[in-house]
Amino acid sequence: MTIIDLGNILSAKLDAIIANQRAAAQSIQDLQGVVGEILKAVTEPNPPAGFEITLKGATPMAANKALKPKATIDFQLNDDGSATGTLTTVDTDQNPIPFPAGATIPAWTSSNAGLTVAASADGQSAVVTPTGVLLTDAVITVTSTLADGVTVLTGSSEGIDVVADAAKPSGFTVSLA
Repeated sequence: MTIIDLGNILSAKLDAIIANQRAAAQSIQDLQGVVGEILKAVTEPNPPAGFEITLKGATPMAANKALKPKATIDFQLNDDGSATGTLTTVDTDQNPIPFPAGATIPAWTSSNAGLTVAASADGQSAVVTPTGVLLTDAVITVTSTLADGVTVLTGSSEGIDVVADAAKPSGFTVSLA
């Protein structure tokens, strides 16, 4: 074997080593891209998707046996009571997330004039009070617009029934025969 043959063999081996290093470097770059995508998916939360409203009575809700049962049970609020609604912002998987920065203060509305809704200054809660009228299936809705000015978050409460407070009779009914 001549020195030229040895030089050619070494040159070919060196070319093969360089090609393998380039392939390994490309594989590392590909893996870094995949790891970056995984980290992004794991660390970036889902976007805000809406609100959940939780109602809690400020006064005891008496069981009213005179009411006919419904297929589902609405939140029952005594006609002389009140309830506090609290807001939870949720993502697309319905997981609680912080209220989005830059979003408008949430606006609370009632589907029935028989319920008044007084929102807190930051819109994160509201006091719901009957106006004295018995009603069924009223719904509280909350809306807010994200900082992009386009995306609107919304949420609705369960149905609300305003019922007579059985613990506080207000008079008599007289029937003549």
